[in-house]
Amino acid sequence: KTSNGTNEHAEQQDWINRHDLIDSNQQKLEQKIQTRLKSQPIFKALALHSFYAQTSRELSFKKGDILLVLRRINDDWLEGEYQDSIGIFPLNHVELFPIEINKQDDYLYEYENDYDIEGEAIVKHDFIPQQTFELQLRKGDKVILLRKIDNYWYEGRANHIEGIFPAAYVETLKEPAGKKKEIFIFDNDE
Repeated sequence: KTSNGTNEHAEQQDWINRHDLIDSNQQKLEQKIQTRLKSQPIFKALALHSFYAQTSRELSFKKGDILLVLRRINDDWLEGEYQDSIGIFPLNHVELFPIEINKQDDYLYEYENDYDIEGEAIVKHDFIPQQTFELQLRKGDKVILLRKIDNYWYEGRANHIEGIFPAAYVETLKEPAGKKKEIFIFDNDE
């Protein structure tokens, strides 16, 4: 086999192993969810980036890991559980998803997305970043607007890369909005 073929096989095996682990822990996860179900909405989080804890309160994980979200600390941090460890981690490292407890329609689900609603923009002028946290823009590209920092800057995502950029360089199609308000999980048996 070529090294490329070997790498592809290793990546596929890694993906299979991750999903086998997720399946093997599903029952344990559902038990934990049941204990929290009546008090608060439950979310899982997919790690978009690896995060390495800097303090004992923080929770380390790798890109692709799935975490159980316990609560929101503030606009930037969540508390969650991963591999029987509980800690806090940055919201911008994960994507949140409501958890479906079972498939037999025993529960009525209405979800609150506890994260900002994304906006959209089209790039009017090329923007070359001057700092590592700035996002390069190419005229005509579509940009996802994550938040409006102030009247002059947006935070956004283009080509799977996030960063900030001047508002004057884009034509806004849809402003990023505040938090969605539609979330509750109800137990139909009550």
